[in-house]
Amino acid sequence: MAELLLLKSSRSNTPRTIPGTEFNAVWTRVLVNDSVVMDTTLSHFLGFPKETAVVKDWFTRQVFDCDRERVLEERSRASGEPFSYQMGLADGTVLKVCEQVKIAGQGASLHKRGEMQIHIVQRDAPKSSVLIIPDHCEFHICPDYTAKVVGDTHSLTFRLLDFLHPANIASFIKACKAVRDNGGRRSLTLQLKNHGGYFRTYTVQLSWDGGADSSTAGVFLAALTVNLQSQSMDLAAAYNESMSKALCAPGFFCHGATGQIYIAPELRKTIGLLGHAPPLDEVLVALEIFSGRELKAVLSRCLESCSSERLEFKREQFGLTHWYQILLNVDTVLGEKPNLSVFLIDVTEPRAARLDAETNSFTRDLILQNMSDGLLEFDNSNLVVFANSAARKCILGAVSGFVAGISIQTLLPGLTPAALSKALSEMRYQGASESYELYVPTTGKLIKTKFIRGHNASYCVINDVTSQHRNQQQLSFAEQALALSESPVVLLELNAESTDTCSVVYVNDAFGNRFNRGPDSILNADPEWFAVATFGSSGVRKLTQAIMKWQNASVQLQYLDPNGVSRSCVVEVRPSTEVRSSTRHVLLVLREPGAYQ
Repeated sequence: MAELLLLKSSRSNTPRTIPGTEFNAVWTRVLVNDSVVMDTTLSHFLGFPKETAVVKDWFTRQVFDCDRERVLEERSRASGEPFSYQMGLADGTVLKVCEQVKIAGQGASLHKRGEMQIHIVQRDAPKSSVLIIPDHCEFHICPDYTAKVVGDTHSLTFRLLDFLHPANIASFIKACKAVRDNGGRRSLTLQLKNHGGYFRTYTVQLSWDGGADSSTAGVFLAALTVNLQSQSMDLAAAYNESMSKALCAPGFFCHGATGQIYIAPELRKTIGLLGHAPPLDEVLVALEIFSGRELKAVLSRCLESCSSERLEFKREQFGLTHWYQILLNVDTVLGEKPNLSVFLIDVTEPRAARLDAETNSFTRDLILQNMSDGLLEFDNSNLVVFANSAARKCILGAVSGFVAGISIQTLLPGLTPAALSKALSEMRYQGASESYELYVPTTGKLIKTKFIRGHNASYCVINDVTSQHRNQQQLSFAEQALALSESPVVLLELNAESTDTCSVVYVNDAFGNRFNRGPDSILNADPEWFAVATFGSSGVRKLTQAIMKWQNASVQLQYLDPNGVSRSCVVEVRPSTEVRSSTRHVLLVLREPGAYQ
């Protein structure tokens, strides 16, 4: 409080404006609410310590009455064309403003932007900021607008415009001119600043006394009666007209003029308030105990700047954590003192939903950054709701054709129900599962899948390892062939879907010299034809079955050497022992019977 008072005192003793000065300022109004954000230059000029957001009505009331309707129309049109008007401040400063308003941004960030070129016309600071005006009194006002309370011998002469609300200056001067030129009496409503620094509303009956002769300058007679309509206002109706309906949250309303408080029954029950009409301090203390936050300093700051503030806190009770927000809103439309509205908003569910969405987004971004191929996102029912283009191409063979809501078991048929259940169990309890290798019949690819747990959704990361698997197989076969370089070796390749055709992909020199044929002579042959052509009819059935069924076997056969001599040999059938892919490889090694034994 001391800091705020010092800041207020320093602002009041230091002139903010010099006549003839010009400067530029900018204000912004977000179209989804009624707040107007003033830049630092305009905020400092209007007496705020930093860039400030104020309600739209407060910002509009600074314009003189004669110009307000036109300014509202121009700001509503937002055509970008410049328009001029006058506005005033509480210290008597009159400003000439040239303003341009236009629409900026797009979508949710759509807002109005007003660019102001301000010229300071005059600044006549009041000599004394203390003015005590009775509820019922009469003023004598000179043509230069100096005034004195009639019948009060202790009243000093003061300049009325220094204590008149800036929004009323233009209408007051216009009324004075009308009664002086045309006579009669005019009734108008004015707001005058009292000794507390707040504006009080008066009903004024204004007339002109021209004096006994032409040598007398004459004075204005102003009969003032304080406007007490706000004293008997319906506090419950005022509370409902505030933001209570929009927020759907319990709160209370404090009438600034009388200090009366209306408290919603829900708030009274939540924070444990007792008594029919507790004072404001007692309500604030109950809120501070409930929230664990200091509210009086925040309230003083809101009253000082006529702005709103929002505080967030958490409260743990019965093992549950609830998040709340306290919204303090100051309204200066009615009464001599600002009205206060305070709301207690339960934001537990929106906060949890927001955190879940942020965590989901972070998890997805993290996975996408660290993955090589595809990503599937599925819900608690194991229905896939998202698949990126890499996953669609890997599983379906094309980017198009994916429909959300397909079971993950349907997209990955190679994953057995038992394996899927195990993977999901690992994911739920450990956060991630082991890697599972699957064969995709649609595309003929070999993939590795890993399941990762997220919030409200889970993910399946897909890596295409087909080429890696094939390279490892070929490397393994090459190593075996090198180790068996002295023995006749042949490598056959079969299709996983149809094993009735085989092709020779490798033949070493020992095999070619012994059988006097190269690989070109037996490409794309039937396995049985290959066995008969190479070894004759002896034991062919057993060798053919071992090749087609992809089984380890040792078959004793007869063959003819290049000289036509019949010889015995043992053929070792060595199929690939890796997880199946789109092709199968079988290595045949010929051994002499003695060497085999």
